[in-house]
Amino acid sequence: MPDAEAPDAAMPDAAMRTCNDCDPPLRPVTGRVIKVQIDGSRTILWVGIGEAAGISKSWRGVMVRADGVAVPGGDVITLRVAKTVTIVESTLTTGQIIAGLSVRFDPPR
Repeated sequence: MPDAEAPDAAMPDAAMRTCNDCDPPLRPVTGRVIKVQIDGSRTILWVGIGEAAGISKSWRGVMVRADGVAVPGGDVITLRVAKTVTIVESTLTTGQIIAGLSVRFDPPR
């Protein structure tokens, strides 16, 4: 029976490959609320961050305090993403939002 062939150094095991040309994993980004509008029972927010920062409509947004801690009930619904602005809907009150909250956008998993 012939001996098993030695592994070829030019052909590394596929499981051991690394990706030098791959994009790094996406990280959460935070944008400041720059405009608040009340539309009936909805609170619409303009957030000063958008496509230029890599955000798309599939990212999940949550209101956060200055220290980065998520606000209970602070999930937002992304309505539109433009180059430098993202428009979201929140259930928080205007008073809560004006108190210096930002929106953290987390990439899809």
